[in-house]
Amino acid sequence: KTRTPILMVAAAHDRQVNPDRVRELYEDHGATEKVLIDLGCASHNAMWERNHQLLFRASQEWLEKGTVNGMPNGIVRLGY
Repeated sequence: KTRTPILMVAAAHDRQVNPDRVRELYEDHGATEKVLIDLGCASHNAMWERNHQLLFRASQEWLEKGTVNGMPNGIVRLGY
């Protein structure tokens, strides 16, 4: 029943938070403004890894505009 806009990140190689569980939470979340970043070549420590700039830019856009790559909702694949 939660409807707060949300940005989620599922890192492809995360061994601490299973990416499939993040996708399930994304599907269950009640907001219409929700984006899931499917971040390739990344683990749970994505902010210190190769694709960290993709993550930082996407986060900044979400905070400033409520979108990622211009999308207010949906799944965005980055870093593949």
